[in-house]
Amino acid sequence: MSKLWIIAKEVYRKNVKSWGFFFMVFAPFIIMGVSVLIGYFIANDESSHANETIAIVSQDQGLKDSLAQDNLTYKLAYYDDEASARQSLNQKGVNGYLMVKEDNGRVQATYYQKSTAHSLTLTDLAESLNRYQLSKIGQSLNLNVQQIATIRSSKVSIGKINLKESKDGTYSEEDARSLQVMARMGAAFVAIMLSYMLILAYSSIFAQEVALEKGNRVMEIILSSIPAKQHLLGKILGASLIMATQIGIYLILGIGFYFMTGVSSIFSYLEPFKPLLLGILPSFGLSLVFALMGMLAYMILSVLLGSIATRLEDVQKSIQPVIFTTIIGFYIAVYGLQQPNSPVVVIGSWVPFTSPFVMPVRLATETVSNLEIVLCLLGCFAFMVFSFWLALTFYQATVLSTSDKGVIHAFKRSYSLWKSEKGQKA
Repeated sequence: MSKLWIIAKEVYRKNVKSWGFFFMVFAPFIIMGVSVLIGYFIANDESSHANETIAIVSQDQGLKDSLAQDNLTYKLAYYDDEASARQSLNQKGVNGYLMVKEDNGRVQATYYQKSTAHSLTLTDLAESLNRYQLSKIGQSLNLNVQQIATIRSSKVSIGKINLKESKDGTYSEEDARSLQVMARMGAAFVAIMLSYMLILAYSSIFAQEVALEKGNRVMEIILSSIPAKQHLLGKILGASLIMATQIGIYLILGIGFYFMTGVSSIFSYLEPFKPLLLGILPSFGLSLVFALMGMLAYMILSVLLGSIATRLEDVQKSIQPVIFTTIIGFYIAVYGLQQPNSPVVVIGSWVPFTSPFVMPVRLATETVSNLEIVLCLLGCFAFMVFSFWLALTFYQATVLSTSDKGVIHAFKRSYSLWKSEKGQKA
């Protein structure tokens, strides 16, 4: 047992003190910061377009008067012919020109711009043209100004209400666009991203660690003083402690941030959102349980697959099953944020390989029953246990097998060694 703890402590100490661990801990915050920064630059770029000019090619005075009444986000310049408007593209600040024609009483518009010009959003300009078109139709039908204004404002918006059926057959209503629903979806996305990033990062790190020891011929020396299974358990225990440390840091930061909202005036504006945060805790907590079991299972498989690789250069090839399965689960989960009841999403939540990614989506959208949650938890737990059994069974054969003929040949050779060793014991 002391040797097991020595290996676990060495794995833990070496990785926690590395810059890689520091980056993994703060990578989510860096990504969020970069996303906010990109959003800021996009918004700033959009606002800078307010100084740009769009040339309007039309001789219709009614159109000019109508557009002048609308509060558009960019400036307008009017030209009577296309040649003059095209010439204006050489002037500073002119983005493009809009050809407005009338065909059988219908307004038609085409926008021309240089391939090097900014791509403007023309939605508000299109709405202005639609209002002008509606006014012309109203005039042709002899409608007065008040009637035309009434028609303009008569837009229909469709709300969306989710009906949740209880055991007694009654329904409770929830606005699909409410802040509570958005918060649950956001929390699910955080759990999915956390699983995705940690699995990809840790699978590579721990597979490389085993492959490095194997490639340097250090593994034979280690296994001469400690059984292979005990060595594997030490690796898994050390890796689990590293993941627990990272998740613990996030929990401490989250709890500290939560209590600071009521103490520090800087975060006092978040105080009204505390009930909202407490409301998403059940689904978010379950999502973290699914994510944790998935991370442990994939981490164990990564150690096993890393032991198959003979050289450090073969590690990325050997862990391809983990990487591909992780990517598939992640994309199914992202799709599930839009279509949580899709058969692909429902099936993905039941498959143990993808359930840690997809199940948080179904929990957030409340499209899964309590029985399904329990069964999926049992499935994920069985997947984790199976991964552990598979690693314990094959690790001694794979870690001592050496082959220069690729990963697949190395796995076949490891399987043959395991069968022959099992036959000798029998």
